[in-house]
Amino acid sequence: MNQYIRIVMPLASETKGYEHKGKTPSGRCLLESRAGTGKLMLWVQDLKHEALYRVHLIFKSDNTYAGLPLCALSVPPTGKAELRCTFDPANIEGYGFPLDQCLAVAIISGEGRAASAPLCGYQEGPIPWRNGFMILEKNKKELPKEAPAIPKAEPPKAPAITIEVPEVPVPEEIAPEEIIPEALTPEAIVESPPTTPPTPTSTLSDTFKQEVDAILKTHTKMQPFQKQNRDVEWVRISPDEELSLPEDVRSLLNDPFVKNAFSQYSHLLLGKTTDDGNLRYYIGVPALYNPEDKAIGFKQFKGSKDADPVDGDYGYWLVHIS
Repeated sequence: MNQYIRIVMPLASETKGYEHKGKTPSGRCLLESRAGTGKLMLWVQDLKHEALYRVHLIFKSDNTYAGLPLCALSVPPTGKAELRCTFDPANIEGYGFPLDQCLAVAIISGEGRAASAPLCGYQEGPIPWRNGFMILEKNKKELPKEAPAIPKAEPPKAPAITIEVPEVPVPEEIAPEEIIPEALTPEAIVESPPTTPPTPTSTLSDTFKQEVDAILKTHTKMQPFQKQNRDVEWVRISPDEELSLPEDVRSLLNDPFVKNAFSQYSHLLLGKTTDDGNLRYYIGVPALYNPEDKAIGFKQFKGSKDADPVDGDYGYWLVHIS
């Protein structure tokens, strides 16, 4: 599916009990297909803090509605969150549904009979999707026994809405480029014995350093910050990289917070720099700033913008590997 599709759906509250500080939740969902790649971009505000919501795309099949679980959404205590993910627009997540047949999107909390949908958005006005609604199961052709299976019927296509909306800036992927040193200011020459520049040192194993160097050569380079004090080389990684990490860092990366961050933003960062002759390595976890996340074990947050972070700013929790 190489056709261009752009669907914009405002998200409105349809279930009581999910207000944040007395304010009714709202949001916006953008679905797009361009050059064979599908993208979901979602923003919510004033939504009750929950450990995990699920974002479902709603499709019509025969006389029932099917919910396709696309991705997870974590809402911090600020009540604001954003989410981006990619998929195959011709066969979303392998369920056999194309993007141009999506009728609605629902943010669902809970499971089974206890499930509810705090926010919903529709492509062409409300539809009774709760009637006979069932959530599709991965790698299964049929739905659970308590409801009839959804046959793969061709639902009527709905035209995509072409409304342009501003997009939230995300870290820019860049190609490697030559670093041009700044001009040096001439200074008085002071005679001193010749010295040899210090060799970069680190207490980490040689195996770890070799693993990092290999990753830096093959992975996508990033420029995640508008300004940084050190010359750090950043690349995109996943939590499953072959890295001989110290046990405390490995334990932190196994925290559900980090796994959910990767689910939302589809990447972590790996950085390497030399500071006063010492090699330094960092892992960056993408997040919207919330000081309470320090309780997990994070100590340093750097916003993507050149400013002190405030609640809700996008950036990264940086983990120093030593």
